Amino acid sequence: MPVFAEPRTATAHGAPHRRGLAVVVLVLAAGLAFAPWGSPVTGQSSELPGVPRADCGPGSAPETAEQGRVPAADYDSGRADSPYTCNTELVGHHGATGGFKVHRYVDAQGQECAYYDSTLIFGLDLLVQSSTGVGVLVLDMTDPSEPVLTDQLMTPAMLSPHESLELNQARGLLAAVTGTAATYPGIVDVYDVSQDCTQPELKASAPVGFFGHESGFAPDGMTFYTASTALSSVVAVDLTDPSTPTPVAFLPVNSHGIQISDDGTRAYMTPLDIGSGPIPTTGELDGGIAIYDISAIQDREPLAQAELLSELSWPHSSIAQTAIPVIIDGDPYLVEIDEFVDFTEFLSPLDFAPGVGRIIDISDETAPEVVADIRLEVHDPALRPSFADDPGATRPYQGYAGHYCAVPQRDEPEIVACSMIGSGLRVFDIRDPRAPKEIAYFNAPANPSSLILNFDGAPFAMSAPAFVPERGEIWYSDTASGFWAVRLTNDVWPFDAQVDRLAGPSRIETAVEASRDTFTDGEADAVVLARSDVFADAITGGPLAVSLDAPILLSSPDALHPAAAAEVQRVLAEGGTVHLLGGTAALSTAVEAQVRALGVTVQRHAGSDRFGTAVAVAEAIGDADEVVLADGGTYADAVVAAPLAADRGAVMLLTDGGSVPAATQGWLDGHPDVSVTAIGAAAASAAPEAEEVIDGRLSGDLSADVATLGFDGPARVGIARADDFADALSAGAVLGRRAAGPVLLVGRDTLPGPVADVLTANATSIRRAIVLGGESAVSSTVLDAVARALA
Repeated sequence: MPVFAEPRTATAHGAPHRRGLAVVVLVLAAGLAFAPWGSPVTGQSSELPGVPRADCGPGSAPETAEQGRVPAADYDSGRADSPYTCNTELVGHHGATGGFKVHRYVDAQGQECAYYDSTLIFGLDLLVQSSTGVGVLVLDMTDPSEPVLTDQLMTPAMLSPHESLELNQARGLLAAVTGTAATYPGIVDVYDVSQDCTQPELKASAPVGFFGHESGFAPDGMTFYTASTALSSVVAVDLTDPSTPTPVAFLPVNSHGIQISDDGTRAYMTPLDIGSGPIPTTGELDGGIAIYDISAIQDREPLAQAELLSELSWPHSSIAQTAIPVIIDGDPYLVEIDEFVDFTEFLSPLDFAPGVGRIIDISDETAPEVVADIRLEVHDPALRPSFADDPGATRPYQGYAGHYCAVPQRDEPEIVACSMIGSGLRVFDIRDPRAPKEIAYFNAPANPSSLILNFDGAPFAMSAPAFVPERGEIWYSDTASGFWAVRLTNDVWPFDAQVDRLAGPSRIETAVEASRDTFTDGEADAVVLARSDVFADAITGGPLAVSLDAPILLSSPDALHPAAAAEVQRVLAEGGTVHLLGGTAALSTAVEAQVRALGVTVQRHAGSDRFGTAVAVAEAIGDADEVVLADGGTYADAVVAAPLAADRGAVMLLTDGGSVPAATQGWLDGHPDVSVTAIGAAAASAAPEAEEVIDGRLSGDLSADVATLGFDGPARVGIARADDFADALSAGAVLGRRAAGPVLLVGRDTLPGPVADVLTANATSIRRAIVLGGESAVSSTVLDAVARALA
């Protein structure tokens, strides 16, 4: 049984926790709840504004009333029979019912598919589904204007997945657990879609999830988490072999949605009631988020434990649905959305605060902070009583409330798209996480049907959408009208990538600018200081800086530059440490004394030569499963290898051309179980038994090959001159902090063809290209060429 540490509990904007009588019965499957009433909301008690209306461009058919509203008058006039569009257009449509998740996958053959669950509550809509498909529907999206149904997945979990349908992109696994509005026995179904996405291959259907309702996938695809909101259970299921799913941990915690960090060590959960323990015990619930350390589960420790790091609620919360971890401008946030209204308020939804979205700063994961709300005019409590005549507005729980959000990618997502039930699909620009704004929407036409829960014909958007950035498309489903493929118009998305320069008068000051771009005042607990004029000892500093979450600064061998000294004082937190790379020939005792005079701790990492210094740096980083080897005599190989090592949590060691020096061999002998990756022809020659080799033969450019083979859809890239190690070193440190990406090497006035090809191939994922160095290092001609390649 896992043990949970005492958390730090926070409440946004000072809202008090509410405590009352116990909830006795929740019978959600029947749409009924018996519980004490909560207090009516007299105002949205928040210091944060809603999002401004979208500016609807040519071709739009916008809403006629408040933002997000479909008024009764539009039903009477027939306006509601056509979709409401703002900077969107219909691409394709399929079916007549929908559920909670839509996914997109491109398989090994290049086939493009969509997957969506087709039911709100299994059995209620079988009559409608008889002509359009039952279970999880598989669509061939070769022509997105004409989706073609190629398969219906009807194993137990796929017939009734509720909110649990998840697709892991890394391994091409589609999984779900049986669930409904309360819970079902936790049968987990696993399909492989990697080879032929149009015909998923069933790998397993097994009762390994205990109970089901929602779920989450670890990004590496090795662990599938099932959640039963009603019965407070989370089960971690090992999918190393997807044919034999195996439970490896049971957590007696209450959570709705589950999102797992990219490294698998954090779970972002959404409990029904913050602070109440495994089973909610209050009449009026305080939904919110809970952040858990699940490193023990990721590492498959026996009897794995989870540590609760923090909890957070906010004023007038409803039912927290999901919280998606994202990186925005290098900083970590959660994009969270609530659904419906509180359980205890469903009979009078317009009198209470509805579910809306928000952005939460998790820079300090022990003290998360709400920094923005994502809510529309229809969520304004002062206006909501006037919506009583709108079809759908007074549905128990639902109405105009939020339900699900999704992002195109976690790293610099730029937008979030949310299904807001009666308000349809809403798209928000979140590049400024403290000031989100709406840029587009699509609300499906009214569709009276035989669906039991859609007697009024109002829009019923409930799903987490999927994205096709290269075509500017978003796919979602409406419970009452099926699958919709929508294209954004008027150039509102995708956004153009940002191409900017970080430069100072010298390489030392360029490194300072890179640090200032990456770290706020006093944010770093460490600084890595390297020699500015010779690459030998500095070159392995990138992985060390990333492991320490530190900037790299440069110094001449004999004196600490005033700009570097000032940056140490600005960026370093109280009690921080400056790590010197190399012996006193690299950074003299005078430099060390000047650093100590700043009132900081100093630690030196040095060997008898560059190879020994690399080993000392590796020992400082600590345990690693992988070592990246690069030639210690060719800095161009090493500077492109360093970001890859940092991204993988690997250490980096040096070869002596095509041979392995004694210091490097000694480390390898002491770590026989690590995997070896060789970067560059020399390192490949030195390590013929390496598990992975990237030597530049793919394109003729090593930096381009490392970017192509080592990074999957990077959000950022560094651009540095091929014959200047210092700027490339600074670029690697900038990229390594939270938003990993490759360093691409260019000439002063030329953008090599293979580098341009990498930029173009990743144009939909790259949101920022950072050029290091001034005009004398990389000319404006190259900046312009980078921008054209990304356009």
